[in-house]
Amino acid sequence: MRCRLEALSQQLDLGSNVRFLGGLTQSEVADVYMHSDIFVLPSIVTASGEEENQSVALAEAQACGLPVVATRIGGNVESVRQGETGLLVPPRDPDALASAIGWLAERPEGRVRMGQLGRAHIEKHYDLEKLNRQLLEVYDVVTRSHWERQKQALADRT
Repeated sequence: MRCRLEALSQQLDLGSNVRFLGGLTQSEVADVYMHSDIFVLPSIVTASGEEENQSVALAEAQACGLPVVATRIGGNVESVRQGETGLLVPPRDPDALASAIGWLAERPEGRVRMGQLGRAHIEKHYDLEKLNRQLLEVYDVVTRSHWERQKQALADRT
């Protein structure tokens, strides 16, 4: 859709306000986040019912202190605290999306506060060391249970 969107951007004379960046390196993405005021993720549910699960881009933006506007689907609901770390809107509702973006655009102090709260939320819930410990605990429970069943099966045979 890039060609169609670029043509629409030109038709609407949005050239100075809309940029199509294409693929970026991690450091380029971080630079874009650092020079942005709001992160917008208008995900949709496809016709077959598929939807975005947990968006890494959404978490990255919050970790960079950006307030977010996202659609109320999938993992977005877990990442965004409505009115606290960002704003959630219904999917496929461009008026609601524009309204949320406009609301944040008009409130610089609200953007800063939401960005700070979003970063704190990510730090609290997505700490890599904590998540790795939790994953190891799950593996420990699963493997212990597996070996206990194996020992019981051997004992039952004898």
